[in-house]
Amino acid sequence: MRLATHDRGAILDLAGANHLSPALRDGVPALVGEGETPGRIGWEAFFAGLDRAGLELAWDSEDAASIRAVPVDEARPLERHPTFAEGLARTRRFVAVLRGGPTPPAAP
Repeated sequence: MRLATHDRGAILDLAGANHLSPALRDGVPALVGEGETPGRIGWEAFFAGLDRAGLELAWDSEDAASIRAVPVDEARPLERHPTFAEGLARTRRFVAVLRGGPTPPAAP
């Protein structure tokens, strides 16, 4: 499923889950793998670059390597807006981990 977001928290979650770091590739913000060091930048510069260029991140949920910065007009129809149930499930998972229990599986 194709998804997109401009939410900083969601982008940080996505990057962390896939061991990706912010970088510039040909002047465009991108997320790169652990071994790719050329062009790496900080998160603030990454987000500022997205905003300046009018871009959001889009990807295929089955392929983390497909993450790309795309124009806002292309990304907006792909955005998922979280539901209360999803937020509650994330909170429960966080509390379980905070209490030192095993990490529950993430919601699909």
